[in-house]
Amino acid sequence: MAIALNRATGLRERIRVLEGDACYPELHPALTGRHVDRILSQHLLVHLSDKTDVLRQWHDCLNDDGYLVLHEPVLSVQAQAFHERPQLPVPWALTPRADHLASCEELHEAMANSGFEVEAHAELTPQVLAWQARRLRRREKN
Repeated sequence: MAIALNRATGLRERIRVLEGDACYPELHPALTGRHVDRILSQHLLVHLSDKTDVLRQWHDCLNDDGYLVLHEPVLSVQAQAFHERPQLPVPWALTPRADHLASCEELHEAMANSGFEVEAHAELTPQVLAWQARRLRRREKN
């Protein structure tokens, strides 16, 4: 998908996409003895129980001035207040054993324990809920 997006936006020549096991980036032949400028992860950590170890490995793959961009679902503040989890199944988990949704605080702690500093955080829950509502309305019309 990333390659197709880069082609569609005219960025194919400027961005190199590496596909491999995110838990073991050092095993990728293109990364042997090398570092990268950027790592982008979208909805991946929600599938992993040991976020700190994976984040530490990503940190080790980055250049000194490199950075990580995460786009991750997190457990809402409201759900935390009422000690609730999302009703299963959800896109990232069919069973409680596979549900590794973290709170924002837990994710920030895992990042700090991995050597990262959080420079910016954007809470997009209202936009996501509005997007989902629009999708449902379109489905109902069809």
